Amino acid sequence: MVTTLLGVMASGSSGHAPTSDQIDQARAAFEQGVEAQKRQDWAEAARHFARADEVVADPAALEAALVAVIQSDDAVLGVELAARADRNPYRDKLSMLADRTRQRFDGRVGRIVVHCDRCTVSIDGATTRRGVAQWVTTGAHRVALGVDGKTEHHQVHVEPTAIVTILPFGTRPEVLAKPTSAAPTRRGAEQQDGPTDGLSPAFFWVGLALTGAAGGGTIALALDTKSKHDAFAEAPTEEASIAGQNAETRTNVAFAITAGLGMTTAIVGLFAVDWGEDEQVDGTLLVTPGGARAFATYRF
Repeated sequence: MVTTLLGVMASGSSGHAPTSDQIDQARAAFEQGVEAQKRQDWAEAARHFARADEVVADPAALEAALVAVIQSDDAVLGVELAARADRNPYRDKLSMLADRTRQRFDGRVGRIVVHCDRCTVSIDGATTRRGVAQWVTTGAHRVALGVDGKTEHHQVHVEPTAIVTILPFGTRPEVLAKPTSAAPTRRGAEQQDGPTDGLSPAFFWVGLALTGAAGGGTIALALDTKSKHDAFAEAPTEEASIAGQNAETRTNVAFAITAGLGMTTAIVGLFAVDWGEDEQVDGTLLVTPGGARAFATYRF
């Protein structure tokens, strides 16, 4: 199995042919990961496998890293690997492991981002890049900013799923955003990032108005049909019979149109309209031998 994985690694998956030195580094890191895996040192195995994939992008090494990190307690590496899996050309194969990794570490991480032009940044003594949201565990962290020979220190507290932003100098750190989930699944992320596909509520209200208008017309035609039926009952002539039949046909057509408009409006309102976050509607469409019924429950 190890030989197979290393063979895949040597081919690379990033679109650029790796150098011999990169292949050697990746192979060494992968073999170290295998040895750590044999000792069931999952945290070390995950780091080595992740390093191998970093040197020569390879889905086999990344898959091994995800499997190992799920068994470990390294929440930061876990969410970083899950994000890396989403960018991998073989992400469909890796998506299940990536989602399991997020579920494993959700609520245990947040992010810190520092915005500055020429400063150096370190978090808990480790140098990091400015302008990039860095995954960290929840709790207290020390952030140091250096520019023009001056150093500014910040003590920040990161809550689960929060993004803490820092602007030097003398600016108080603040929570920039706090999404409901620190690491949503890839499909969930795509849904959040993309534009809404729902229709405007105006479509529902227009449909409701048309249904009401059609219903009023149907009632008028139904009353006219009854009137012609009463006239035929009093004087059963052929002319009255034809007039009554024509009125009945018009009423039935109007009733069908009204029912169609009503059902279409209900379906649009229940399943197609974007009611926004503050006003939501739960809908059920029940089809029975006697027809179809729509039920709606609003939540405010």
